[in-house]
Amino acid sequence: MMSQTLDMLLNIKPEDISSRPSKQLYMPRLSELTGSKVWFTIQALTLDEAKEIRESAAKIRFNKAHEREDYYDEEEAALFAILKGVTDPDLRDRRLLENLAAPTPKELVKKLLLSGEIASISEQIMKLSGFNSLGETDGEEVKNS
Repeated sequence: MMSQTLDMLLNIKPEDISSRPSKQLYMPRLSELTGSKVWFTIQALTLDEAKEIRESAAKIRFNKAHEREDYYDEEEAALFAILKGVTDPDLRDRRLLENLAAPTPKELVKKLLLSGEIASISEQIMKLSGFNSLGETDGEEVKNS
């Protein structure tokens, strides 16, 4: 006898599971600056993209006693999450980089967005990617088995 969960999963079509969740974020400050409504489209990260972000944010430093310390650079992770997760606008577009005199897409994000906006967009991308969402039940009780 198969479980109900397995039966439900067997009804999923491969093309349905391969598409990544996405959503639009309204950008009030940029909308005010441009005089038009500005929306960023974000999408969930793949496992490989999330791994790449973690690896890029893993840093090493040496303390005053010259001992090695490993640390995770949250700001670096947020910047890379935005570069991987924002699909519109194209934050790598040469015209945008030149217009804002940004030498790299990472520098563009730092010029274009405030620190709170960077943190918020990154958080939204991670939520869309399933981080911190397992176990949420939308009011239903979690089953004990």
